[in-house]
Amino acid sequence: MHTRRSAFAVLLSPLLFAVGCTSTGSTVAMSIRTPREVANRCLALLAVIRFAHGHAGVADWVARNAVSAHFSADEAAFLKASTQSDRDRNNFTWRAEALVPLLWATYQLDEMPAPNVQTDVSEVVRRRNLWTSPKSFVRSAKLRNLDALLDAREDALEAN
Repeated sequence: MHTRRSAFAVLLSPLLFAVGCTSTGSTVAMSIRTPREVANRCLALLAVIRFAHGHAGVADWVARNAVSAHFSADEAAFLKASTQSDRDRNNFTWRAEALVPLLWATYQLDEMPAPNVQTDVSEVVRRRNLWTSPKSFVRSAKLRNLDALLDAREDALEAN
């Protein structure tokens, strides 16, 4: 499960930042999602990626850990479908691109990898026990400070 983050800024913004808008579309406020929200989204992405790779027991893990509320509509449909095409499986493995910046934001990665560097997500998940101790991960989740998050977002925007 390797990934390159070519669109980090696009992925980071909606996953970490909630932006309110007026009826005319102008931005009113931006707030950071809570550490618990970000950690739960990490778990949802992890479940989708593992399911796409054909790992057994994902549905049971999702139910045991109350992860389904954190799936996008597309992700939920993918996991519920009675069959998945090879194309869908391949497309959903790319959710690892969204997982890398969230792992960094929650201190699961020491440094944000450069956009052209592959990150072995499965190694991070194994080393940090995210699959085996998801509730502990959510309970203890912390986010990097606002300046670090905004700097990473700006760096990614400049790189694209």
